[in-house]
Amino acid sequence: MLLALSLVLSACALERTWADIESLEQATTTGTTETETTSSTETEPTEPSTTDPATTETTEPTSEPTTASTTTDVETDTDTTATTTTTTEPMCGNGQVEGDEECDDGNQNNDDACLNGCLKPYCGDGFFRPEDGEECDDGNQNDDDGCNAQCGRDRVVFVTNKPDYKGDLSGIVGATSACRSAALFADLDHYEGYLPWLSDDAYWPAMAFVHGKGRYVTVDGVVVADSWLDLVDGTLDAAIVIDEYGDLIGDVPVFTNTTIFGTPISLDTDCEGWTTIDFASKTYQGTSGETDERWTDYLPNPAPCGVNGHLYCFEQD
Repeated sequence: MLLALSLVLSACALERTWADIESLEQATTTGTTETETTSSTETEPTEPSTTDPATTETTEPTSEPTTASTTTDVETDTDTTATTTTTTEPMCGNGQVEGDEECDDGNQNNDDACLNGCLKPYCGDGFFRPEDGEECDDGNQNDDDGCNAQCGRDRVVFVTNKPDYKGDLSGIVGATSACRSAALFADLDHYEGYLPWLSDDAYWPAMAFVHGKGRYVTVDGVVVADSWLDLVDGTLDAAIVIDEYGDLIGDVPVFTNTTIFGTPISLDTDCEGWTTIDFASKTYQGTSGETDERWTDYLPNPAPCGVNGHLYCFEQD
């Protein structure tokens, strides 16, 4: 009985063991299948991403727009740079006339035809240019400071202090020497440039004088004429009654033989070229106290060359 019961239990146990083994095999098979399925599912999306033509075509267009966009940016930058260069403020001294510049000679020299500020030279710029007709340039437009608004400078005129000149002046050369000596002894500027207001058949003021744009003034600063043209228009602004020392001489006779226009009154009445005191020789005189034509042509008839007289002396250059 016991033996039969033992056999029955052993058989049951064996059956149960086989049942467990079968369950384990099914579980293992199922796990493997699930693993393969999972692996297959995860792998399949990866392969198309590498080899699928659709994916490749999508990637290539993406690269091309990127390159085109970069090229566009470069071109835009280049255009912007060009525009900036074009609109740069003018730079004086670069050799190119730009903006409001009147000139640009590419240097920083004020002594040529273009100033540092890229302006053309003008009267009053403070730079003296005789080649442009300037007699002076004091950097302003004041007419009363020795250099006027036309860059014409003042020139001094005086009647000689010495009263006893006669017709034998040793010619125009001697009369010139007399004026320059008087200016030198009086310590006047530009003494070596003085000339006499005197005429013969080879010399006269309108020919020899500078036709200046500036004023003629006495030693003490009184204006006699505003310019050469004003000097020869027939009337003086003031009488020439001041000598080289600035002293008042008054109304005295002056050898001239010269018209109000600066030309000879006569080619025959010049004391034989200002070389004789022969009373038979004649010449014309003016009188220093007058401002009309009589300042240079006073007497209707010529005076003897042997009488005493003064000289008018005019500063030149």
